[in-house]
Amino acid sequence: VARAEAARCLLCNEMCSLCVTVCPNRANHEYAVTPREVEVAVLRVQGGQLVADEQRRLSLTQPRQIVNLTNLCNECGNCQTFCPTAGAPYRDKPRLHLDAESYEAETDRAMHLALQGDDAVLRARIDGVEHRLEVTADGLRYVTPTAALQLDAEYGVVEARCTDAARDGDRVDLRPAAHLHWVLQGLVASLG
Repeated sequence: VARAEAARCLLCNEMCSLCVTVCPNRANHEYAVTPREVEVAVLRVQGGQLVADEQRRLSLTQPRQIVNLTNLCNECGNCQTFCPTAGAPYRDKPRLHLDAESYEAETDRAMHLALQGDDAVLRARIDGVEHRLEVTADGLRYVTPTAALQLDAEYGVVEARCTDAARDGDRVDLRPAAHLHWVLQGLVASLG
């Protein structure tokens, strides 16, 4: 009986979207992404310039992802109750604010997507730091309090400049840029 039950494993940690179906407000949204692995730079401010410091690997292994639409979520915990991996999707998953006002009220773990013509802008607060990723016909523009960068499709640095707030020794990790781009690609594709 145990073997038969184990054979029924649905790999919930890879494929589950139960939180989407159990949310009474439909606040959890599933979107598809292409699994991938990339190397991205970590830059360091030195003498008013951004210089390569090291490379970091970033992996996206699950083809289905979940985003929490904060404006619809009342944090009832229903998704946590039903989560087979003991998660709390309303807290653990990326939290997308549908309007700029609710995004501005958050200090951490928040995203806001704006479509401006053919361009898409995803703003995010990660660990209390503001990040901005713009997808334009010219590529990716990534802005943090320390730097403004133009990136290619593989997150290589095409152009970089320090902001006035940059100080020697500050670091700019491009992993959040890649992560935001993956979220943005999935969300835009799911919107049709």
